[in-house]
Amino acid sequence: MKILIPHIFSILILIQNVEGQNYFSRHFDFEGDNDIAWNITKAGDRYVVFSANYCHQNTVGCSGLLCFNKNLDLIWRIQLDSVGPLFEECVTADDQFIYLCVTPEYNPNYVMRLYKIDLNGNLIHMKELGPYSKRISPIVMNHHQDLLYMNVLYWHDRNIKGYDSTEIWYMDKNFEVVHKFTDTDKNKYEDLTGFRPTLDGNFIASKTYFNNNGIVRGMVKKFDPSGRNIQNFHLPWTHAGYYDLGLEHVKPTRDNGWVGLWHQEIEVFFNDTFPRQPMVYKMDSMGNVEWLQIFYSKYPKRIINLFEASNGDIILVGEKESSGRVNKYVLSGWVVRIASDGKILWEKSYNDTISINGYSHFYDGLEMENGDFVFCGSIKPFQEAGIIYNTDNWLVHTDRNGCILPSCDSFQLLTKIDFPKQQPFSEVRFTNPVANELVVESDSFSSPVSITITDLKSSKILEFKEMLLPLKCNVSQVPAGIYLLKIQDMKTHISKTYKFLKT
Repeated sequence: MKILIPHIFSILILIQNVEGQNYFSRHFDFEGDNDIAWNITKAGDRYVVFSANYCHQNTVGCSGLLCFNKNLDLIWRIQLDSVGPLFEECVTADDQFIYLCVTPEYNPNYVMRLYKIDLNGNLIHMKELGPYSKRISPIVMNHHQDLLYMNVLYWHDRNIKGYDSTEIWYMDKNFEVVHKFTDTDKNKYEDLTGFRPTLDGNFIASKTYFNNNGIVRGMVKKFDPSGRNIQNFHLPWTHAGYYDLGLEHVKPTRDNGWVGLWHQEIEVFFNDTFPRQPMVYKMDSMGNVEWLQIFYSKYPKRIINLFEASNGDIILVGEKESSGRVNKYVLSGWVVRIASDGKILWEKSYNDTISINGYSHFYDGLEMENGDFVFCGSIKPFQEAGIIYNTDNWLVHTDRNGCILPSCDSFQLLTKIDFPKQQPFSEVRFTNPVANELVVESDSFSSPVSITITDLKSSKILEFKEMLLPLKCNVSQVPAGIYLLKIQDMKTHISKTYKFLKT
């Protein structure tokens, strides 16, 4: 028997002030290409969003960071050119620095690059590792006390005999590996997600794998501080899981237990139920299931992430589809709040007036110090015939009940407020190709800029700080080849990168 869950759908506006709080839905773009806000994390008194994006007209994988103050005003944004994310959750932060792992375009998934960035967006340290003989996928990076922890999944070649394995790296905060261990159950397909500290001083991770019958199963693995496997808790669900979703998170809870995600597949006989359902489960410290929620629906739903609120409630973050009047399916951001005893408190869907019948979803979220929530993901404007729109980073700020509007218990639609996009470099011109002198100029742009020239491996060749345009750069000593020209506005910290040919 299906449990009927009261559902609340709210179409939300770009900005609305409620009782003095600035609740909003906003979207941010780097270069007009596709952007996805994968993660949001607290860094000191700031909030940092990690964006997986493309640049150079969607031809190159890049990564971006957007930094907001405690009031969620954008302070700065930076883009890492020609280095794309290896997977979700490859960013973490402490009170002083932001740490992230990406892969360079010249050898993706076989080389990794680690960045340490301060809260003002300055690069403090960078380390490149590889190339590796096997395809790698750092899945989760997090920190605890003075160490960084990262899962490094090694994929075996499917054409030869072998199995997947995962290494857990313990690193200091300059990316020096101080300890590591390998975990594998010698399955043909398996991955270990997360390595998170529990209250008893141990660590937990989730494993998804194919058993001998080719059915997707899962377990929670518990390790001591040195990486010794203490216990395994197999998920007792009888239906097969859905492997392609990856990243079935498990997170420690304040009662020394944990809460985890799963997506099962069942055979259905009626068209009122989608055959794949997201699940969330709660286990105690001994691996006993305390409660379970399964979300049945006619259209697809997916839980992408989850976190524990300060009062012990569980917040689920993801996406859901519904029927649309223009498009067959409408994809929306989706959030569920569950009490610590497993009771669903509320469930809400979010969209924006720029994408009413289009595409929007959440990837991550967190609770602010005052109990409000902020969620991040991507949003795609409503598509008109013959016009191509790219996705933008999407940020939504709600109160503790998931509300933006004064009353969010019914359908709401307000007039969109248009925010002009900042395009500070639309009038910039430069010589290309260039022999000895690179000239950068603009008829209208007058702010100080920083100009950096790097090779395609992002190694710095030349740098000019706090300069005014027009600027003449002597590049006569630079070898012939293709280079990247990055221009950054020193006031807004908005940057744009171009390619040029040195002859």
